[in-house]
Parts: sequence; C-alpha cells; structure tokens
Amino acid sequence: MLAVSFYLYEYLVQVAPAVMTVPLMRDFGLNAASISAMLAFFYYIYSPMQLPGGLLYDRFGPRKVISVFMAICVLGAYLFAHAHTYAMAALGRFLMGLGGAVSFVGPLVLASRWFSLKYFALIAGLVQLLGAVGAVIGQVIVSAIVHTVGWRMAMMDAVFLGIILVVLMMLMVRDYPKNTEIPTPKKIGIGEWHNLKEVLSKAQTYVIGVYSFFSWVPVTVFAALWGVSFLKSMYLLNTTHAAELMAFLWLGVAIGSPLFGWWSEKILRRNFPLGFAGLIGLVASGILLVIKMPIILVCLCLFIIGLGTSGQSLSFAVIREINPATTAGTAMGFNNLMVVAGGALGQPLVGWLISLSWDGVMVHHAPLYRLSDYQHALVIIPLSFLLVFIFAKFFIKETFCQPMGDTT
Repeated sequence: MLAVSFYLYEYLVQVAPAVMTVPLMRDFGLNAASISAMLAFFYYIYSPMQLPGGLLYDRFGPRKVISVFMAICVLGAYLFAHAHTYAMAALGRFLMGLGGAVSFVGPLVLASRWFSLKYFALIAGLVQLLGAVGAVIGQVIVSAIVHTVGWRMAMMDAVFLGIILVVLMMLMVRDYPKNTEIPTPKKIGIGEWHNLKEVLSKAQTYVIGVYSFFSWVPVTVFAALWGVSFLKSMYLLNTTHAAELMAFLWLGVAIGSPLFGWWSEKILRRNFPLGFAGLIGLVASGILLVIKMPIILVCLCLFIIGLGTSGQSLSFAVIREINPATTAGTAMGFNNLMVVAGGALGQPLVGWLISLSWDGVMVHHAPLYRLSDYQHALVIIPLSFLLVFIFAKFFIKETFCQPMGDTT
C-alpha cells in the first residue's frame, strides 16, 4: 500500500497543471502550444524511462528504486514551484517525469512477489484506482489551493508531502515477504538485455502496447490537461467547478480498473473486456464533445470515459501472461512506456491544434480560446477509443487469463 502511494503522488504532480493553465500561461507568457510543450517534458523522459525502470527493478529491487526515484520527483516539483523561466519550469517537469517514471511498475513488481498470479489483474486495477485518487487530489483539491494561495504554494505543499513519503518508503518498503529465498541479483548486462530481447521478440508485445497507447490518450490529453479548460468553455464554469466535474472521469478510472480486472477473471476472457472498454469510451466521448447536456449527463459521460480507459490496467495482465515471470519487470515497463507515450505525443499535438484555430484574442495577458478550438482539437479522443476497440477486436490474441509465457 505504501509503494502505491508513490503512484498516487506521481499522478498528483502530473495532472496538477490542468487547473493552473491560465496562471501558467500568464506568468510565463505562453499559448496553448507552448504550454503543452513545456508540460509534456514530463512525458519526454517518463516514457523512455519505462524500459530502464523495469530493468532497474529486476536488478536492484523495489525499495531502493522507489526511494531514489521518488526523491528525484520531489526535487522536480520543487524546481517547478520556484521556476521563473521556461527552461527551469521545463526542467522541473522533466525531473518529475524522470522520478515518477517507475511509480506504476514498482507496485506491480511487488505484487508479483507478494501475491499469487491469479490476483494480478485485480491488483493492477487497484493500483490504478489509487492513481485516480491522486489525480482527483491533483485537480479538485489543488484547484482550491491555487485559488487561495497561488500555483507556486500549491506545488510547495506537494513538495512537503513528497518528502514525508520518501522517508516512509526508505524505512518501510520491503522487496520480498519474510522467509522468502531471495535470488542473488546480477549486474545489469547480458541477462537484462536477454530479457528485453525476449519481450520485444513477441509480436503481441507491440499489439498490446499500441492498445495501451491509445487507451490512455484520453487521460493524458483530456483528463490531465485540456479537459478542465474544455468544460469551462462549454458550460461557462470556473476552474474549481470544472475540476470537480472532471473528478467523475477519475472516478470512472478508479472504479473501472479493478472492476475490469475482476470481470475479466470472472469470465476467463481478456479480449471482450478490452474491446468493450474502447466501445463505451468512443460513444461517451463523442457525445460529450458535440452535445451540450445537463450537468448530470455530463458527469455520466465523464464517468463512462473513465471506465473506457480502464482497459489500460487490464493490458498489464495480458502482457504479463504472454511473457515469462523472469521478464515481468521488463515487460510491464515496455507496456507502461506505450501508455505514457500518449502524453508525450498527444499533449503537444492537441495544444498545437488549439493554437492553430485561435483567433488571437487575449484576456489578462493570456490567450482566450473558443469552444470550437477545443472541440476540433479534442476529436483525437473518440478516434483513440475507436482504435482501442479495433485492436482489441481484431489483433490481440486471447490468453484466457492463463500465463502463456511461463514454461513451468
């Protein structure tokens, strides 16, 4: 549970800028394209670090890796809070991404050592649930703090919380249960590169990775950055109210992640839940973008979109099942690389598309974007869900919830 709090914390600092876009654009003199590029520095390192992160877990164990990398994440939050230039803010986001890069795989590696494999899909969902809780804190609660004391003090509050968690990680996290025979770790070298080669030699590794990429684009692009601004524009809300509505999407992620894991294990199928997630996300996101509805229906659509992204957590069980237990960290690291790559590519793309249709109007030294600017750019969301459905339906091979990669 303590290790999962790192993932919660990483999500808090990852999505917090969604409720800071206007003051950030004003303080740094940015538009939608440039602020997206700056914030995406988080993903520029977060994504490529997934494979090295998996190798580090296999080599050094969760306690050391989690403690060191969380300290790096906290340092990044500190630099971002004190940044007065674009370069320093980008560096802060870069270090937050570097530190947070191992936050999701760590609890999964621990789960693979402490629990039976049959519980893995459910545990992956529960880890995602805690990430969603961090996202809600990072938007709803941080929005209120930003409104009261400003975005810099809000980030410093996150720094203080992070310092406490780092100390607890160092003191309390253990790599293996008691009375477990601990294998002697080998130096990173031929063995780890063999693991990587084995994972990347499977065509299904890439297929599942593409599924994971598109299933999480709605989160990194919409929920983590531009969704609050879209809701403010469409329904004339303030930032705090829009963030409260966005919490329903994170609630969908929180409930859907363990639910899809449980459902999949119940019916002994992976493909149907994976495809169903894409289908409901496609319908709900399409409706949300083009139809102005009563707020209660907006909350319902956001919740269903969150459910639709939940196939991402189930994809970790699938990629674990097609690879041997000895390459678990590497396989899950690759899958998480594909998951977060959506932020590295999607956030700058959507920011550029929003700026492309901007009419040049400024309010209080910040760009004022129209509803149509957001709608045209965010069409990426239903398109991503469509591709999720197609890959689950036609390309991912069914594992029937069995470890196909193990030889024992």
